[in-house]
Amino acid sequence: MNQLPFSTLALPDRINSLLDASSEPGADFSGHNEILAVRGTLNGLPAWIATQNSKVAGGTLGAVQTQALLDLCAIVMEEKPTALVLMLESGGVRLHEGNRGMAGLAKVMQQVLAIRRAGIVTVAVIGGRFGCWGGATLISGVCDTTLMVDASRYGLSGPKVLQEMAEASGRVIANKEEIAPLLTAAHRATTGEIQESVEDDVATVRSAVERAIASGGTDPILRAQDALLQSQARMRGATIQTQRISDALPGVKLSMPTENLWHDVFDTCQVNVEIPGVVCGAGNLDEREIPFLGCTSDAAMGPVQGLELLRCALQASRARPSCILLLADAVQAFDLDNERYGYGQMLSALAQVLGHTAATVCPVIGWLRRQRCEHGRIVDVWRELVCASRCADPPLTPQRGCWIRRRSGPSRY
Repeated sequence: MNQLPFSTLALPDRINSLLDASSEPGADFSGHNEILAVRGTLNGLPAWIATQNSKVAGGTLGAVQTQALLDLCAIVMEEKPTALVLMLESGGVRLHEGNRGMAGLAKVMQQVLAIRRAGIVTVAVIGGRFGCWGGATLISGVCDTTLMVDASRYGLSGPKVLQEMAEASGRVIANKEEIAPLLTAAHRATTGEIQESVEDDVATVRSAVERAIASGGTDPILRAQDALLQSQARMRGATIQTQRISDALPGVKLSMPTENLWHDVFDTCQVNVEIPGVVCGAGNLDEREIPFLGCTSDAAMGPVQGLELLRCALQASRARPSCILLLADAVQAFDLDNERYGYGQMLSALAQVLGHTAATVCPVIGWLRRQRCEHGRIVDVWRELVCASRCADPPLTPQRGCWIRRRSGPSRY
């Protein structure tokens, strides 16, 4: 029997290939020709199926596109279908929109987690040949199940970004032949960033989606615990070099001291974990013990730091404190180890822990501190961690004097 490739279908055909033949699709939802969604039935169950258009600006996500996804999420929450299927094909956040795009992405992640808490199954499908990159991979990571067609590609950073950042800092990067296998469905299945690698065939993809919906929703904390165990097993015995900030941001040296930042907040405190780039502990404030965790500016965020933050976040959530303080400053390490060891899975798991904790246990307060580099240059410091931290409510709280890069230029608080 001839197979029909799923990855080459036009957007409406991808949606129709998943809907029941007898389904009578409801009114389409269209977000500026970049997001198309249809209400219908899948294996007899009511569902919304949405897809991105990678032919428009590479499917990148800005304020308008993330708002379209938020509007769709609001409809889903109101109608309460059995499932929401998101077919993600995106180059990530629109760079020219800066943190506006990142903030919108974080809100989408927050709403996906809310949809899961409402008992609606969420399934991400990475099915196009263009692939899923950057922040868009974090949306897939907070869904109940992520499926990836074997003809597609997936990465927190793309090959060009990895090579350009390495060249700018004078580091040696692997050739394309070594990078390419790390972006495949087969590799992402080993890192836990996807739950199943699916053959590029319409019938096979539909069957995989039906199984994912039938398996039901997942508990965010249990998913995060599984991610922690998987990450620990993958990294056991591995030699992973921690990047300095100067490597992640060539030519930039942050002037913010890393020592004793937590003493600005607490009456007394106990540091339990302190490794390059990460600090975790508990402080006493007005006779309340408040756990804190987050980043320092002596190293960039990578697999080692992501794993430790996830472990500390799970530990803090289990203690059921009155609140959790997240030191949300971060600089991302653009490195092959991120793709090799599933750094994206760690960030998605961290977002699930923080979002679930903020919704059901206690407030999670994201704190941005002063960050300026020498010679007065402004550094965009929150990058990927802002998505995880903003899954909590209330959102990030900038310290007075903190600089945040926005589309129209940096703003000072």
